[in-house]
Amino acid sequence: PAVRPAIRRSDARAHLRPWPDAIPLFFMLVTTLVPTILHLGVGLGAIFASLSGAHKRIADKMANYEKDGFHTGHQQEIAAMILRADWWFVLAFTIAGCVVVGLAWLLFYYLAGFGLTLANLALWSGGLVRF
Repeated sequence: PAVRPAIRRSDARAHLRPWPDAIPLFFMLVTTLVPTILHLGVGLGAIFASLSGAHKRIADKMANYEKDGFHTGHQQEIAAMILRADWWFVLAFTIAGCVVVGLAWLLFYYLAGFGLTLANLALWSGGLVRF
């Protein structure tokens, strides 16, 4: 019985002051969305990389080097081109992370009252059970 008021106070405080008091709850929500961020980042990165055409230029250059011989200098040049071409994935993961975390914050902020209502309902219904 003493736990119920503490939970209610914690939820209400998080709803009234969402930034400092709701951070642990918000991070609990966001950590469940990490796989979503990863999948969106990989998908966006693949789209960005295909639109840039950098990997096609790398493949063409490698085909030319195979005819002339593939030396250490060529390997370093190709490696540098691959690193430059894959910067699209950094942009994609940044965009995916910002979008998902932003949406999560908006949902958390605007639905906190709804969540508080559900928590109160669950605590009330738990009190109906007699052992």
